[in-house]
Amino acid sequence: MGLGDNREAPRPAPSAEKQPGQAAKYEQEPSREKERAERVDAAVAAQNEAMPPAAPAAPAKASAPAAPAKDFYHVRVERILEENLLDVYLSMPPAARARFKSEGEATALRLRSLIEQTKIKARDILNLIIHWLKIIPGVNRYFLEQEAKIKTDKILMLAKERQKEKETSLT
Repeated sequence: MGLGDNREAPRPAPSAEKQPGQAAKYEQEPSREKERAERVDAAVAAQNEAMPPAAPAAPAKASAPAAPAKDFYHVRVERILEENLLDVYLSMPPAARARFKSEGEATALRLRSLIEQTKIKARDILNLIIHWLKIIPGVNRYFLEQEAKIKTDKILMLAKERQKEKETSLT
């Protein structure tokens, strides 16, 4: 870790030696992502219950195109973008939340296409993420820069992983 690196080191799982009988407990727990998704769903549902019912929406068009299927890397990009933003997302007003979500999905799509390129520019990735994070009302500039840098680093690692996968599939 460098001097300016404020990220936390991952916590190791408790060993069976320190806490006997706990190993079976950890094997039965659902994954962190599943728990996080359940928390998000519960929080959104709770906020939706607290809100007054909206006017009936216009019927959807029958010829509306279906959303493209998300591949493995697209889902990974979305997961990277949403890391550490649950509290921020839930504290936003509903209008800002909807815009933040739609812009986030568009940003993830653009980042996914950048990953496929042969030459990847970190500055482009950083600019996309910063532009998306600026939607957060009252965001602290330093928080924004730090989160954007962390997310850019993770997406660059994902891009390297994708490039290695491409190279091995060609040979």
